[in-house]
Formats: sequence, C-alpha cells, structure tokens
Amino acid sequence: MTYVNIPGGIVYVVAIIDLYSRKILSLNVSNTMDTVFGMDALMQAIMGYGLPKIFNTDQGCQFTSNEFTSLLEGEMVRISMDGKVVLWIIFTLKNFRKVFIEVF
Repeated sequence: MTYVNIPGGIVYVVAIIDLYSRKILSLNVSNTMDTVFGMDALMQAIMGYGLPKIFNTDQGCQFTSNEFTSLLEGEMVRISMDGKVVLWIIFTLKNFRKVFIEVF
C-alpha cells in the first residue's frame, strides 16, 4: 500500500502483485486507509487469478487485522509478513506512483 498526493488531498493505493511475474493482479484506490479497502483488492485478485499458496505483505494494520488474516486463513493461504521493506517493492511502488500520477 502506498499513497499519492493529488490536488485536494491524498489517495491511498493498494496493489496485489504476483511476486514471480510482477504483474499487478488487482488495484484499489481509496480516500481512506482501512481494512475493507485492502480486502476488496485481495478479493478482486482471488476472483481473477485464484487463490495463492502464500500471500506476502508488510505489517501494516490493514494486513494484520483479524478480518484480513481470517480471510486468508479460512482459504488455507499461508501468510508471510515482511519485517523489513523489500527493496524491489519500494522500486515497484515508486515507479507505480509515478505512472499513477501521470495517468491521473
């Protein structure tokens, strides 16, 4: 999850990215940073591409919430959470933020 400054405020962007191909499986934009926002993106990815065996994320409160983790655990998806930010994710999000700003 990241944020983008736009005229009039900030929007939050969550992207579900396939680690192997680095393809964006789903994308969600919101003016609030809450659990439902991340869960919607997760459900879009699952509906479009099926269940992952492992879901990796950071330790943000949206992803560590009971609702989010229960959704994954209920589908027997292994949850992996990074303690430190992974460098390729930073690179991907910075590039994504640049493209997002250019488009919008």
